[in-house]
Amino acid sequence: PVEAEPGAAPIAAGDTVLILGKPWDDAGLQARLDAEKATVGFRIVELVYDLVPSLVPHLHHPSLTVPYTRQMFRQAQTSDRLLAISESSRRDYEEFCRRLALPCPPIDVIRIADRLGGIAAAGRESDALPAGVDEAFMLCVGTVEVRKNHALLYAAVKLAAERGIPLPQLVIVGGHGWLVDETWNNLTRDPAVRDSIRVLSSVDDELLDRLYRLAAFTVYPSKYEGWGLPVAEALAQGRAVAASSSSSIPEIGGDLVRYFSPYSVDECLEALVELSDPVARAAAEARIRAEYVATSWDDTAAQVRASLAALDR
Repeated sequence: PVEAEPGAAPIAAGDTVLILGKPWDDAGLQARLDAEKATVGFRIVELVYDLVPSLVPHLHHPSLTVPYTRQMFRQAQTSDRLLAISESSRRDYEEFCRRLALPCPPIDVIRIADRLGGIAAAGRESDALPAGVDEAFMLCVGTVEVRKNHALLYAAVKLAAERGIPLPQLVIVGGHGWLVDETWNNLTRDPAVRDSIRVLSSVDDELLDRLYRLAAFTVYPSKYEGWGLPVAEALAQGRAVAASSSSSIPEIGGDLVRYFSPYSVDECLEALVELSDPVARAAAEARIRAEYVATSWDDTAAQVRASLAALDR
């Protein structure tokens, strides 16, 4: 990897400014770029992850709704091209522009990498699991926040216990996010699920790779995504996946994933029971190994370069 030196770089006419980060964190950045673009004559290309704070604000922290929406508004007016990380995000951006009567820049869809690669290779040297994690477990990766919908998994595990349905232990990898105090309390303090649910925070890449590799299967109940990287990472590891049918998630693995509604405890539990069966799980894994094509960062970079090259045509 190449480390960039900090400091200002002059922007000349005909240059392309590529923004892959979070410009909404700097309230004045877009305005400064817009003003300089009008004077100098360069081009702006920005990456669009999702429109959660603008289109589904109840699933995000309220403090971001206004600055995020303001950023999207300015972005639509001044960008020469946008890169969306899913068809779902592209549709959402086009809908955002339609609602506000904004011109919508051309939008290319790129696929972000899902290979953990060498950064986590050391995790394959050990099969050791963290204390309290059972040998048979289902894995859910993602910050515990309202949008990620861990409350549905809690309800499904409780319902399984009530009905006497055996499930693998649920291992959640993620810290405490926003708007989930009740859910976090239930996941970590309910005596009835003390042995059935384990929450791990501050997991490094090595351990994450190991957990993906050793999990019976993974589950991802999110209500809304721009992509859904844990689904892609699990498929890249050959793991069977039960996931929400919401937004961008079906784009990742097509019919290789076992879907359920993010609002149905019964559907979620049915999917968990299905993948708990070793025969069904083995069949799913065989298809994934045969059909799923993982994406590298070189692949992603090539897509970005192709989109930038189109600006000159």
